[in-house]
Amino acid sequence: MTPSTVKTAHKIRWGKLKTAVLVLFLLGSIGAASWIVYPTHLAARIGHFGLLKWLIENDPERVNAEDYDYATPLHMAALHGGPEIVAFLIEKGADVNAVEADTLCTPLHFASKSGNEEVVRLLISNGARTNIGRGGGWTPVHDTKTPVREFIETLCTNDQQLREAAQSGEADRVKDLLKTDPGIINASDESGSTALHYASEHGHLDVVEILLEHGADPALADIRSRTPTERASIRHKWQIRKMLRDLGKQ
Repeated sequence: MTPSTVKTAHKIRWGKLKTAVLVLFLLGSIGAASWIVYPTHLAARIGHFGLLKWLIENDPERVNAEDYDYATPLHMAALHGGPEIVAFLIEKGADVNAVEADTLCTPLHFASKSGNEEVVRLLISNGARTNIGRGGGWTPVHDTKTPVREFIETLCTNDQQLREAAQSGEADRVKDLLKTDPGIINASDESGSTALHYASEHGHLDVVEILLEHGADPALADIRSRTPTERASIRHKWQIRKMLRDLGKQ
């Protein structure tokens, strides 16, 4: 071996050893010994910005790496970390709407639960959807206390709030939004879905009736050419499907 080759080999070995030592230290700091460890997730979870940055800059694909629950580093940062780490992950291409398998939560669900308004703002301003429902159809708005809920709502347009309320079955809120701004009744999101699509597929019969009374169009299709009737059928909401089909025959 030439001196330069030996020097390079030492650098590589030292780099690997340094990473191993840091990861073991971090593991010890949170008492993690019996679960599968993902160093990028771990660094995001405990807020070790230096290590997280080093890991991702040396392997950019780590930014959307999934653990055994399909959670990403952004999930961990949204729940446990600060705005600096969240902003860094988003800048490096983290998926702000990634869904983990255990609770069906997005990073915004986690940030809402933690009550961190600055992280919530970062996520929403970078495309995080407020109407993605986890188990039971609960959206980020339901995963937080009143002050943060009100904060999230101030960042959403009226039509976004209407779709979110329709999806979660909040009949009174739907009425209030339509009273304030009746023109949003058939507004759609990036998937082409209206409030009627969401209420239909989640089985909220009372909300479907309210939307129809206010002029919701059951013939509108999403970007996959599915009407509210078809979305209700996919989710086995037979009573709503029958109502919408009967309406179409009139």
